[in-house]
Amino acid sequence: MDKKDTKMFSEIGQQPQVLKNIEGVNKEVLKQIADEVKKRGVKSFTMVARGSSDNACTYFKYVAEIYCGLPVTLAACGVYTMYDGALALKDTLVIGVSQSGCAEDVMEVMRRARKNGSLTVAITNNPESPMAKLADKHVFLNANGKEESVAATKTFTAQLYSLLLIAYYVSGNKKLAEALKNIPNGVAEVIKNADKISETAEKLKDTKDAFVLARGINYAACLESTLKMQETTYVKAKGYPSSDFHHGPFAMIDENATVILLMPQGESYKDMCEMLDKVNAAGGKTIVYTDADKKGTLSTVKIPSGSDIETPFYNVVTTQLLVNNLAVIKGNNPDAPRGLNKITITK
Repeated sequence: MDKKDTKMFSEIGQQPQVLKNIEGVNKEVLKQIADEVKKRGVKSFTMVARGSSDNACTYFKYVAEIYCGLPVTLAACGVYTMYDGALALKDTLVIGVSQSGCAEDVMEVMRRARKNGSLTVAITNNPESPMAKLADKHVFLNANGKEESVAATKTFTAQLYSLLLIAYYVSGNKKLAEALKNIPNGVAEVIKNADKISETAEKLKDTKDAFVLARGINYAACLESTLKMQETTYVKAKGYPSSDFHHGPFAMIDENATVILLMPQGESYKDMCEMLDKVNAAGGKTIVYTDADKKGTLSTVKIPSGSDIETPFYNVVTTQLLVNNLAVIKGNNPDAPRGLNKITITK
């Protein structure tokens, strides 16, 4: 199998157009959501999701808290499904995120939120899904049809972009508007760099474990990059905020450690430079994703320049390309990871 023969590679390539198409099909519902937030006096957001979708919610937590000024919590579904808990969510916008729209535990949280008087929004790739029909409002990912590879690529970035649109329509912030405009073209630039990214994958062919580090808004990209590496290459990867990694986890760094650092030039860049120098001094093997001149000891992957709102997209798509190739090098099928199904139902 060649890296370009996978469904995953094909779906990675669809992302620029998918992102360009999302706002047009959802413009009216996005306006309605923003109007309802103001009308109801919404004071916070609660996000409900699993897996990649949960990582998208982490992105929204940073963006919405910074630019909308409202607190964002990530729901623990088990509070409801295992412990029959009850939360006061009346003044909260509850957003359920699921590419299939079939996540039973996510829907249970949304059902209880509606009974409590919450405004509920579903973000899915299926307008006929149970979640889409359950919610007060539905944002359609419109991801150029069904996603066939088990590893989420186009649906993940579509979720990020949809959540960014919600933050923009609620806040009206011009910085978010500029990011929304730039992101599809930036993602296209990353995809053009696929062959260069393949060279980095070759250097990881014997890697059995790795750390992925980032900080700030890019922490969401760190979590998603870790998940993509785990499920397609079977590398035992673990993601950390760099600020936490300075503490206990750093003791694991020696000459056998592989560390991927997501370090675009933004608010977190200085901290990430300090971490890069510290890991290098400890003998670790480093891979750097950056738009700056910093170099990793093993490899450096250039990403497009942009704000911290934009660069999580570029970091994630870089990892998608990297792990698709690495999986093939290792003899894995990234479209059908062992033990996994496209739709996983948890309760």
